[in-house]
Amino acid sequence: MAARYESPWVFSDNAITHAIYSKGTGPNVVVLHEAPGLIRECLDLGVILSEKVPARVHLPLLFGDPRPGFYGRQVNALQICLSKEIHAFAAKKTSPLLSWLRALCRKLKSESGDPGVGVVGKCLTGGFALTLVADDSVLASIVAQPSLPLFVHRADLGMSDDDAKDVKARTDALGETCVLGLRFQRDWICPRVRMNAISNLIGGSFEYFELPGSGHATLTLDCHPRALEKSILFLRARLHSARELPRRDK
Repeated sequence: MAARYESPWVFSDNAITHAIYSKGTGPNVVVLHEAPGLIRECLDLGVILSEKVPARVHLPLLFGDPRPGFYGRQVNALQICLSKEIHAFAAKKTSPLLSWLRALCRKLKSESGDPGVGVVGKCLTGGFALTLVADDSVLASIVAQPSLPLFVHRADLGMSDDDAKDVKARTDALGETCVLGLRFQRDWICPRVRMNAISNLIGGSFEYFELPGSGHATLTLDCHPRALEKSILFLRARLHSARELPRRDK
């Protein structure tokens, strides 16, 4: 399935290194996978976004294995939860992986010359997309069923107080809807109170789209056509519109 992508390239920052699978042309969109590995449905999502937005999509292999079908192996899920790069259970604590993701987004913005990139986070990486919007390199953030911290601190957003302040300041400065939230109505892994917390933090900058049912993976394993359509239109509006604006440095 990964054969639909270009040969992976490697990006390193601050002693963290990950392979990245890229595809397409257009504004850059970083798609963060669920745990663990690049499952077929995640690879499918990247292909769809590359064609429908259209965009140049990048899928970093953050944990697990690139082979389809690797998703759901309990031992790998445990390794992820205990990873030093991800704080799976801690409240008000930003995962170290965010520093690497910020550096990646800055690199993509700098090399493309575009005003910014889009980020799609899902499940364990759902909250990462929200934290990243604080960075000047990110213009659009899709927060799909954010699940950290797992099972505890249900209203916590998995970021430090300082990062929460930065997210609030950046979204206020943008002055427009720049974060899209996706969740199934009866998803027990991602509680509604967590979405409420995002709304309380950034207010009108957040658009919450709740789907009927009790699924979880809104864009992959339980992909809902309305969620996919909403995501495509959101990224297209945010990223292509920004490309058409006059550059301040001109």
